[in-house]
Amino acid sequence: MPSSVISPDLVAAYREADYLVETVDAPFTLKIGRSSPELRTLLKTHHADGAAFLTACNPGSVRCSGAENDRAQKALLDDLHSQDLLAIGGVGRDMSKNWPGEPSFLVLGLDLERARELAEKYRQNAFVWADGGGIPELMLMR
Repeated sequence: MPSSVISPDLVAAYREADYLVETVDAPFTLKIGRSSPELRTLLKTHHADGAAFLTACNPGSVRCSGAENDRAQKALLDDLHSQDLLAIGGVGRDMSKNWPGEPSFLVLGLDLERARELAEKYRQNAFVWADGGGIPELMLMR
């Protein structure tokens, strides 16, 4: 993995987090590096080659107010809808409980480059990416 300016402890927290996808029928959790049959099925059902788990909350891992995070999430959702992308609600959860859960979206059909652009636009340190194989990867931005 290329070196990053993000602290190793923060990268470890991202890797250990649970990424809950809140589907209507059967919510499921993504874990970095672990195959997700549910994600593979969802990708296949929607004829998508990949997906990204994105948030606009707490840019640069600096805690923001609920109102600021709500505005940022709405802007992200507006961006996704303007591109006719399917965004399923979710939450990124720090399992050590040192950081509040962050509302997020699993975005189907988003290519890796566009996912990077959105993560950069919303000043995120990282995001989660999976291709059609359904194995989530942590993508560091810095």
